[in-house]
Amino acid sequence: MTLSFSTWQNHRSFLLLHELATASVGHEAPLANLTLPVIHAGDILGIAGIVGNGLRTLAHALAGFTPLTHGHIELCGRDITLLTPRQRIDLGFRWLPDNPADEALLPTRPLWRTFFLAVSDFLTFSTRGC
Repeated sequence: MTLSFSTWQNHRSFLLLHELATASVGHEAPLANLTLPVIHAGDILGIAGIVGNGLRTLAHALAGFTPLTHGHIELCGRDITLLTPRQRIDLGFRWLPDNPADEALLPTRPLWRTFFLAVSDFLTFSTRGC
């Protein structure tokens, strides 16, 4: 299922977070029954807090890097809770790390190399010059 921009605009709820909970992992704060009201297409949501209060955990849970122990995430009416990060990207979901130097795929390489990794699945290469 591909969600176009017009689908996002016309959908009643864009993003819904219902009773999200995660396990405690390392020094990251877990989420405990986090529910946010319906976020509509075009809305801007800012989340702020003190370091160590679960902001990174929330971002990782939304992106699919941190599994939920309870609750669900809906994007345009579709439950994406069990989708992999790759499947979420295919639906148009994007994640930007708060500190790219710490969380980049290639932290010591130029940004274009990381971008190339993201699009390399869609490129066709030839060794014959054609």
